[in-house]
Amino acid sequence: MKKLKRTKSLLAILLTLCICATLPIATVFAEDENDSVDVMDLPGGGSITVETTVRDNYTDSNVTDDINLTIGEDYIIDFTKEDNLSIALKSMVDLEKTKYYNFANSDNNSLIEIENISEALLKIVGNKAENKAVMTLVDEESAGSSYSLQFMRTQYTGSMLTYIGTFHDEQTGNDVIKEIRDDYYTRHHFNCKLNLNTPDIESGIIKNIRIDNATLSFKTGETPTFTAKVSDGYGDFYTLSCQDWSVGPWADSEQIIHATETTDEYVFKTFEEGKKYNYSVFIDLTSEATKKNCKFDENTKLILNGKEVTYSSMEVAADYAYFYDIAEMTPTSEMILQPGQDIPQSRQDTPQVDKSDGKDVKNKERKSVPIVKNQKISSAVKTGDYANPLLWVIILLLAVTSAGTTVFYKRKN
Repeated sequence: MKKLKRTKSLLAILLTLCICATLPIATVFAEDENDSVDVMDLPGGGSITVETTVRDNYTDSNVTDDINLTIGEDYIIDFTKEDNLSIALKSMVDLEKTKYYNFANSDNNSLIEIENISEALLKIVGNKAENKAVMTLVDEESAGSSYSLQFMRTQYTGSMLTYIGTFHDEQTGNDVIKEIRDDYYTRHHFNCKLNLNTPDIESGIIKNIRIDNATLSFKTGETPTFTAKVSDGYGDFYTLSCQDWSVGPWADSEQIIHATETTDEYVFKTFEEGKKYNYSVFIDLTSEATKKNCKFDENTKLILNGKEVTYSSMEVAADYAYFYDIAEMTPTSEMILQPGQDIPQSRQDTPQVDKSDGKDVKNKERKSVPIVKNQKISSAVKTGDYANPLLWVIILLLAVTSAGTTVFYKRKN
């Protein structure tokens, strides 16, 4: 009987050692378990109880580097990099498939994986062979936006099982194996910006304001007109709220007309010869751009008719940019088109002044008329021959002499 008990005890110990050897393999990938008790029946009767204590262990990583995506360009998530941003982005990747993400809430401050591709903001394509992933912006309407991310993403990194010991429970008569399983996680705290850049907008800052078709030259006597407009594709970000022509520099002028006025309200009706006029523009941010967290700053440039302009002064805030005296103009007898400027329809059929004779003729009817300077023309009929009259007298005398000689020779014979 004692031998039988010894045999059972020996079998229990061996079985306990086998269980302890296999538990780490079985539990290394387990997650989100509480303390647990497992009871295992032994051959021949009796049982072994396994008591597992689960402890969650967290490592916190703070992500402060901005995520800068540019529309039409790939953003590479390199799995060989170990900076906080790269590690955090790797937690969003599956190297063997494509994932899609969008904002998790209306505050647009956190990202969540989604299944509906049509609603995606970002696409991340894994590439296991090259140990990297490519992230791209798929929602083009969001281009130019800048969002402040404030969310946490938890990544499970593994577990470790620690054997405490085997104890005999006198009350139940069972052996008890005690162990601790440590689960490890990294919590990535995103406290950075997601910048969806364009060539003219970076990190939400509008670098270049683009205005086209501004009329910058006028003829003497013409009424001021305002033809400038925001370049195509930028109307969602800013508007041309006003344009001004002033007599002399804007800040010192007492005669300024605005595009928002009617011609009846203009303080001067036409451009006068000999005066210098200055052109200024006023740009306001749109409400749509405000939602995208866009703004102007002191480095914002103005591209007018395709060229960067200089100015006497600039007044700028997050939601507006005013540029003063960006062009100076003195009226001329003929309009001079600037690069990128179209001919206003009202001027296309306007007679132009021919400087040679001061007469108005249409462009298509103008002809070149040669003028002989200092030429005196008599009132006699114009034959077109202004040769020396003496030459004609000599020719006449020679003719008469020749005729007389011929008559004399005939009579002699």
